[in-house]
Amino acid sequence: MPELNAKEFIRKFRKELKDVESNRIEGQYSPFEIDEDTAKDCIDFVSNYLIPFVKQAWKDKWCEHFKTDPPLP
Repeated sequence: MPELNAKEFIRKFRKELKDVESNRIEGQYSPFEIDEDTAKDCIDFVSNYLIPFVKQAWKDKWCEHFKTDPPLP
């Protein structure tokens, strides 16, 4: 993933971030009404974009637990 600053990241992925938040809220209050495709899209976005972005932003401050996990695909 190319290096992005926070503003560029939010601008580029605004729709996906809103979808993630919407699905998170829906999942808290009605977990059986989220279809499999929506859940997969949400998880894929978090694992492919959000987690790498946070790792990039935090650098050496990233939690030690996550440093030992296998790398993301």
